[in-house]
Amino acid sequence: MKIALCIIQSILFFALIKKVYKKDKAPAVFMGAIFIYSIFSELNLALYPEFVARYVNLKKDIWLEYYLFITLSFVFLYFFDTKLMKVKQHFNVHVMDSEAVSLRLSNIVVIGYSAVLLIAIITIIRNWSLLSYSNNVLRRYSAQISFVRRLNDWNVYYFLIMLAAIKHNENKSKKIILTVSCALCVIALVLFTLGNGDRSVIVLCFVGWFVYYFYNRPLNYKSVRKMIPLIVIAMVYLFAVRIFRSHNTMSYDPVKTILQDDYAYPGFTLMAAINDAFIHPLAVIRSFITKGSVVLHGEYLYWVLYKAEFPAYIQQAISTGANPGIGFHLFTEGYIFAGFLGFLYNGFFISILLRFWRHFYTTEDEQTNIVIASIAAGIFVIGVRSESAYFVRNFIFYMLPAIILYMIVCDKRLRFSFETGAK
Repeated sequence: MKIALCIIQSILFFALIKKVYKKDKAPAVFMGAIFIYSIFSELNLALYPEFVARYVNLKKDIWLEYYLFITLSFVFLYFFDTKLMKVKQHFNVHVMDSEAVSLRLSNIVVIGYSAVLLIAIITIIRNWSLLSYSNNVLRRYSAQISFVRRLNDWNVYYFLIMLAAIKHNENKSKKIILTVSCALCVIALVLFTLGNGDRSVIVLCFVGWFVYYFYNRPLNYKSVRKMIPLIVIAMVYLFAVRIFRSHNTMSYDPVKTILQDDYAYPGFTLMAAINDAFIHPLAVIRSFITKGSVVLHGEYLYWVLYKAEFPAYIQQAISTGANPGIGFHLFTEGYIFAGFLGFLYNGFFISILLRFWRHFYTTEDEQTNIVIASIAAGIFVIGVRSESAYFVRNFIFYMLPAIILYMIVCDKRLRFSFETGAK
């Protein structure tokens, strides 16, 4: 019965994602990531409750409540997001070709970033023996490797900007500089992710490339067929990173191995909240204000939940400096805010955040829309396993700098307008 319900849910989610995809690629990818991070935790709770019990002290059968909460949150997210798409935008972003950004400034920025990439590659090679997944989790890195790790997060967005710049630039000398810089970026990405076993960066790179490539192409067999070799390479590479990370091959039970991979764990936070009726609306408000504002001090919402539900991870984090735990499912925030009725919070509030981001890739300039939507899609995927405050923080720390870099490299400038009332 539970498996049948999961199949029905999957069909429903795919249908809704397909509808969103036709109108806006980035939120469709975001909803696809929500589906992945939800379905595997649901299946684990249904098929391997003893595995879930290692992390969540199950006091009752919560599967149906968990299933319904995920389903309603997803459906209402689709409902509110599609409704907001039809609402007129009063805040508008306009993109124009810039005469103020000189070719010299653009080259200086690209060459400077390329020099940093070259230093990063040399640092990775010289410190290869120090790279491992355990060191990545426990953050046992030297200052140089820590810098490379931060740079690696940025390289995904730089790669997408370079793709657009190479495609649309007609200056041959600059095109060579851009191509070399893009190649250095790819080398740095591959080396570091292979060394430290962090697959998330490669996934984000693939997601961004997917939106970039299919933004104006139909998602059919003919268009996908050309990308099959690259897709195969990406899958093989992800599998290789897994082997490097664990120093062994997959389990003898492939079904269990697939279901109990990284994407199953964030859902455990929602299970824990449902299991103990963990409802603290003030904690949600406080976390969003303090962490979304960047300058104020306060606790992340996941930290509040972990202290109550996963104290062992808190102790591990304090004693080792490790990243504390198993992630955080975005829908958990809604449950903590309003209990089961939190699906309304998830649907409405997340769609409001998506609408704000949408302003920056619904401009009159198609090239800008493609690049910014690709970057947004990658950041959205990160947002699935974090709280809503990260949508604000990631906009400040990743999206804004990426937009500025794109404007410089591709000789563009932004203009903002705010319309009040009808014309």
